[in-house]
Amino acid sequence: VAPITSEADTPVEQAKALPYSEQYTRCTIESVTDDFESRPERKLTISGDKFDGIRTLVLEDDWIELPAVVGDTINVLGSYDFDLCDEMRVSRKHGGLIILHPDILVSSTKAADSSHCTRKAVLQELIRTVGDTTPSLIYGNMLHSLMQACMLENRWDDAFRQDKIAEIVKQSGGQLFAVNLEFEKAREELDERSKDLEAFADRYVGEEPKFDAFLSDPQAKDADRCRLAITKSVAEEEDVWSPRTGLKGKIDVTTLTRLADPRQPGTERTTPTPFEIKTGRTNAGMEHRAQTMLYTLLLEDRYGQSVDTGLLMYTQSNDVFAVKRGENELRGLIMARNRFASFLNSRLSLSDRGERIEPSQAVSTTSDVDRALLPPPVDEIRACKRCYVGNACRVFRRSAGGAEDVPADEELRALYDSATGHLTDEEASFFARWERLISFEEQELARFKKEIWTLQAEERESLGRCLADMVIDEEQLGPTADVSEERKSVPVAAIHRWTYRMRRNPKASTDVADLLGTSISVGDPIVVSLEIPRVLAVARGFVQSVSLYHVEIGLDRRITDLPQLERNPKESPVFRIDKDELSAAMGRIRDNLLQLFYADADERRRKLIVGLKAPQFDPKLAQDAHRVTPSHLNEDQRNAIERVLAAQDYALILGMPGTGKTTTTAEIIRALARTGKSILLTSYTHSAVDNILLKLAEGNTPSILRLGNSDKILPSLRRFTLSPSDYATSLEDIEARLMKPQIVATTCLGINESAALGGGLDISLFKRLSEAHPDAVVNLSCQYRMNSDIMSLSNKLVYSDRLKVGSEAVGTQQLALPDPDALRDAPLWVQEILDPKRSVVFVDTDALPARERRDQSLIDNASETALVKELVAGLVNARVAEEDIAVITPYRQQVKLVVHELSGLSGVEVLTADRSQGRDKECIIISLVRSNSTKNAGDLLKDRRRINVCLTRAKSKLIIVGSHSTVASAPVMQELLDFMRDRDWIYQL
Repeated sequence: VAPITSEADTPVEQAKALPYSEQYTRCTIESVTDDFESRPERKLTISGDKFDGIRTLVLEDDWIELPAVVGDTINVLGSYDFDLCDEMRVSRKHGGLIILHPDILVSSTKAADSSHCTRKAVLQELIRTVGDTTPSLIYGNMLHSLMQACMLENRWDDAFRQDKIAEIVKQSGGQLFAVNLEFEKAREELDERSKDLEAFADRYVGEEPKFDAFLSDPQAKDADRCRLAITKSVAEEEDVWSPRTGLKGKIDVTTLTRLADPRQPGTERTTPTPFEIKTGRTNAGMEHRAQTMLYTLLLEDRYGQSVDTGLLMYTQSNDVFAVKRGENELRGLIMARNRFASFLNSRLSLSDRGERIEPSQAVSTTSDVDRALLPPPVDEIRACKRCYVGNACRVFRRSAGGAEDVPADEELRALYDSATGHLTDEEASFFARWERLISFEEQELARFKKEIWTLQAEERESLGRCLADMVIDEEQLGPTADVSEERKSVPVAAIHRWTYRMRRNPKASTDVADLLGTSISVGDPIVVSLEIPRVLAVARGFVQSVSLYHVEIGLDRRITDLPQLERNPKESPVFRIDKDELSAAMGRIRDNLLQLFYADADERRRKLIVGLKAPQFDPKLAQDAHRVTPSHLNEDQRNAIERVLAAQDYALILGMPGTGKTTTTAEIIRALARTGKSILLTSYTHSAVDNILLKLAEGNTPSILRLGNSDKILPSLRRFTLSPSDYATSLEDIEARLMKPQIVATTCLGINESAALGGGLDISLFKRLSEAHPDAVVNLSCQYRMNSDIMSLSNKLVYSDRLKVGSEAVGTQQLALPDPDALRDAPLWVQEILDPKRSVVFVDTDALPARERRDQSLIDNASETALVKELVAGLVNARVAEEDIAVITPYRQQVKLVVHELSGLSGVEVLTADRSQGRDKECIIISLVRSNSTKNAGDLLKDRRRINVCLTRAKSKLIIVGSHSTVASAPVMQELLDFMRDRDWIYQL
């Protein structure tokens, strides 16, 4: 595909020439002035990186409504020359486009839908909900998939079609089950609906337009209609990001086409063209046309060639429409996109006080802010009654405006009251507060995401969030066979279709081949972009493994057959790998919150969570529990089971470290299953869920359905999953798999953004309910993991001596060294620290040159790593099993460094604090990392709960390596060090 060339020979003050991809300039608005005396104008003074000083943009016509303020970023598109002209006009006459907040990538579908009701489109962007499934919708989706398969394979024969129909029906089994549609009936219906596909191919697919390959155009005479040839289908569901236009979209099929226009003979050329498939009735309505038109802009960015026409196909009639991009239509769509982006920007510009931070630093009142975070409702009864985000719209309105903010129209008011009349002021405020906290997390995700296109790869790598200058070593279809359990992190069917092993380009400008110098780690979501030639976001996936010189990634699509690579077939493609943010998860969290406040929601649950109504218990429900409770459980554990069985609303179990939470939870599940109940088991990590399932699998196992990415699930438990390679073949089969299991096990999401945590998202539901109703809590206080010395640290920091040793044997256990004589040749400090009589040791590095190393946000400590390596070597030499040793550190960069140094000891786990949950070991070595002249311990060492998790992984031996003077600046660490000093547990090197 040839690169686009400029159609303007000389720079001019106007910008009439299309396409707009010729050039664009990124600018910052310095002032906004309105002048309506002679003719309506809005003047923007702007600055930018491509020119010196200040320039003026004069906006006319529709552009005077651009919702821009001082400090906003804009892209100016068109053939302007900022070196020659001080003042430029943007209008119908002069052309040009302005993209407001271009780093907010608006879905092309949402932009096309927002012309009538921007509020509806914004809510669709904010909420990820599971809509109602209907047979017609399922048939449409299946036909859509079949059409894509035929186009990509260029196979239209009946045998191929029947094979694909059978495959697609099986893949759609869950949806068919939801509407009780038999597989055979679905196959017959899909066969009937797709019989004309071969006729479509006979007419439109080929190297040159055929004599009867006319495009539908109700306004054109037969003699003036264009003829189409689809020469090749390049990609399906191509996910394109365009920071130039502030748009994104997934194109049904990217095609290469030739158009024969009788009005412009001799102009045929092969062009990338978006091909949109609509399985509903033939309509070619404005929303479909608008979406297709915006996709032409996306493909210009992706393929670097002028694209002024899109194709719109309706499968019910086999009609194909050419959608020509017009200046007036495009301008209206971009204006709608800008309004949409303005409201999204308001939500992404919140301070930690919940107020909006305008780029102009203007001060807004809270009430003004609440109304500005969403567009105003259109309040049209016909549209509002049919709107499928209508209930969400009304709940947002109630929470922002209060009970007095009601529609004026009587029929609309009745609709509003039916959706919100049940909500109290307390409930509306609760929703508003927690919805705002979710927005804080989105704000943080968006801040990092835009770096992918605003920073060069080397710049972002210096921040630790990118790997620059990467080339492919190996390519494989699907996951590799030898991926270790710790490295498995990608769902095979959903996103891991291709595996790549990549290394640094030997011709790279950077002389650093080391790949450990970033925060990119196993399991991280990533986006891969082509650097030469420059193409943004060609694939997405997850990191499978990272070593010193190689990274292995699982991607959703192949990256070695990209059409853009045909420009330089002899050159090895160079890529960048960026850490990505899965911001869509916030939409699902917001939808879960909304579900609590709808009129048809569970009022009882809302009263318990929001109103903090006391939970009810019926002891009669648990009166037979003692007969079936296993004898090996202690009194606390038996009480917990009885409390759960007696609960009519909820029960809370506070399990301290090592108290048998996993065992107790497994026995609770068994007890509930015996009463015939269905159970949802969930946790924040796959390992926590799987540990409980392993316990259940030890005895009489109730039926289990394990949901989630199969690569993240233990191999021994994958028999409980719905394998993508073993699709159900009938509704009865699906019912047996989905409805028969009593236990459904999966993971949930967590929140990390500091402003959100500080605002209240660090208050878990458990904490909220337990503080309101402490009598609903059962404590597990007898622990069977740690010896008494290690346990005392946890009691000091968190549990106020409530944690008890379960037996004398546990309390007095020491680390066993099978070959202690092997330590005779080790340095004296190693011998003394590894002495089994020392159960707890803080190794103070203050007397050593052991300063931390910082590169932007990445922090590690090479000296501490060397000490850890010596200690691990001593343990292994003394014949302590590698599997009984783990190293924990709060910093991911330190994890990488230690992993590299211990590369020959595969059994020794190296973990972050968060990933150490459930990874109990005989000996734990903690590397605190922080050591600096300013005595700054950082935020991670101030987290009492995180520190407690680290300490309580050790059974017999706990070694903490760190700078006493630095880490003591964190209050929790000072408390811990004082406690250890009193017991002579500090060892100074």
